[in-house]
Amino acid sequence: MTILNDTAFTNTRRRFLRLAALIILAAAGVSFVLSAVLLLITFERYILVYGVLVLIVGSGSALTLLLLRRHSLGLAVIPVAGSFVLTVVGAWLFVPELAIVAVLVLAIVVLLMSISGNRSLTLLTATICALLAILVLGVPQPLPAQGPASFVLEIIKAFSAGAIIMVIWLIADRYTNSHSEALALVEQRAAEAEIARTEAEAARFEAEVRNADQQRLLELVQTLELPIITIGPGVLVAPLVGNLDSRRVDAIQRRLLATVAQQRAHTVVLDVTGISVIDTAVARALMNTAQAVRLLGAQTLMSGISASIAQTLVSLGVGFETIQTVRDLGQALERSQQHSPANTPLDR
Repeated sequence: MTILNDTAFTNTRRRFLRLAALIILAAAGVSFVLSAVLLLITFERYILVYGVLVLIVGSGSALTLLLLRRHSLGLAVIPVAGSFVLTVVGAWLFVPELAIVAVLVLAIVVLLMSISGNRSLTLLTATICALLAILVLGVPQPLPAQGPASFVLEIIKAFSAGAIIMVIWLIADRYTNSHSEALALVEQRAAEAEIARTEAEAARFEAEVRNADQQRLLELVQTLELPIITIGPGVLVAPLVGNLDSRRVDAIQRRLLATVAQQRAHTVVLDVTGISVIDTAVARALMNTAQAVRLLGAQTLMSGISASIAQTLVSLGVGFETIQTVRDLGQALERSQQHSPANTPLDR
């Protein structure tokens, strides 16, 4: 957000300096035309000097407009500010009668330098302008000349003072408006950033909800994929359907052992009626499962072995020494009742 604010204010200062240079250039153009008209009416030295000073200010403003395209504010503001300082010095040296009016220009110099945003440079400029104003106003001014030339000089002084005040007002007014626009832009960007953050937070929450839903669905799929059914007291059936691989067998083993320990089952029936293919790795994994179940104090029965699976197991040389085989779930239920603790005789 700080970088955004700095960029917005820098762009505002650049636009404002461009506008100020255009205003000064326009005022210089009007003043130059006025001086040319006065020269046609009456050729006086101070009118010629006034025209040259106005031309210097216009040239400085034009150079500032050129520098604003590719250079920094601190460098771009120097030509127009320097041209005003030269104007004050020139008026003091060649037209002392205009020195008082020229001092007002120094306020524009300080105002323009403040646009650069460099406080040290602005303070140095203000100090130099203050010393220059003291020097100019401290020197005794000559008595004003009498006659038509004095009237023309008063017109120039009045017009220059009015033009300077109007330029200062226009610059200050535009600077205030530009600053307000920059603040409004920053507030708008901040509001947009807050909206984007809120939307991102909502999207993150929705993603978390979707992930939670997907996790629940995965758990449900795993539960449906590996069901363990209680068909009697202490009797569990794990119907195996589809193709078995090492991952599914490991999942079956974990769920089966946890359920046996939780329900204290005495018989586990692995129903392979829905299994089409069993390879060596799966067969050995089932044997390991049966051994783990036996360590928990329960027996393992396998029902539903088809002829093709039996032939495959014989050809692979895999035997189920720790697993009893039965024809179907009915026979498995009968065997489980025989193994029930209620039907087991107590040691005398």
